[in-house]
Amino acid sequence: KRKTVSALRRGIQRADAVITIGGVSMGRFDFVRGAIHTLGRILFWKVRMKPGGPQLFGLIAGKPVFGLPGNPVSALLIFRLFVRPALEKMAGRGWKPEDTQSCLLSSGIRGSRGKDYFHPVRLMKARGRTGCTPLPVRGSHHLIPWLQADGIALIPRDKMAIGGGESVTVYDC
Repeated sequence: KRKTVSALRRGIQRADAVITIGGVSMGRFDFVRGAIHTLGRILFWKVRMKPGGPQLFGLIAGKPVFGLPGNPVSALLIFRLFVRPALEKMAGRGWKPEDTQSCLLSSGIRGSRGKDYFHPVRLMKARGRTGCTPLPVRGSHHLIPWLQADGIALIPRDKMAIGGGESVTVYDC
């Protein structure tokens, strides 16, 4: 934990924000949460989403610290939904709601009970409407579909699935 505290201290002295990857869950070697707690304060830890639940946001010396999970897919998604918009605002570009659109699913996507579930999709135009096709995912560690995606479909936590032919909210990649 001492090395993590030292690294965060150096990072916060040199930068306007710090982004960590890994070490934010509850495993034996997950030291980031404790280190941020030692140096500053944690504003939130964990969110009800999949992938990407184990994440955190805190402040050290008034500067933001983003703790991303170690899973590459989770880290990419958290960066897209939370970190990038915050950095854009910090850079003076102003904040705007995330770019989303409504798409018709070509086939259904199962959600995750009690969590917002995100799934990679390919976008297509047909007869003046935007549709999307879910890409096959074999687990949250499976990176290839996320790299091939044009969008990220959201299945809200209050739904267990959205069927083919139904409308879904899609975040632009």
